[in-house]
Amino acid sequence: INKLRNYAESVMNLLDYIQSLSIDEYKKKRDFGSPNDDVTLAILNDDIETLQSLITTYKIDINEYTILPNLYQVFIYDKNKSQSLINYAAECGSLKCFKYLFLNHATLTEYSFSYAIFGGNTEIIRILDQNGYRKNSTVTDDYKVPVKYYNIKLYFNWKYTIN
Repeated sequence: INKLRNYAESVMNLLDYIQSLSIDEYKKKRDFGSPNDDVTLAILNDDIETLQSLITTYKIDINEYTILPNLYQVFIYDKNKSQSLINYAAECGSLKCFKYLFLNHATLTEYSFSYAIFGGNTEIIRILDQNGYRKNSTVTDDYKVPVKYYNIKLYFNWKYTIN
């Protein structure tokens, strides 16, 4: 129930925020493709100082807090579900934020390895592989993730990093 309440509050906050913008501000944000959540922006920009500050200041539980769907972000698995901080960092290829979350024992999921491949950061892929998270992946053909999103470079980065 708390997750549903948090989700509903976030959606309402997002709608209130959008309504508060002038049409020019909205178009600028829409064209830039930027979410309005500070935690999301910190991870998106791999701004570890801001992320650490937000986690400390607001006493954010890194395993409970989630990145909610927003107008500007495409989640590769389910566009209607929230995403953990560490999976979002992997998807964005945000190495500093990923390492911080990983070293602070953020919970990884069966999708973490595929998010890392999508993010294209070979160091994140290597960290997960070396720590056995490739074996935990439920996506057996991880190469399909970058191919599905038409980024062949990601496939080759993954192929020649892991193999």
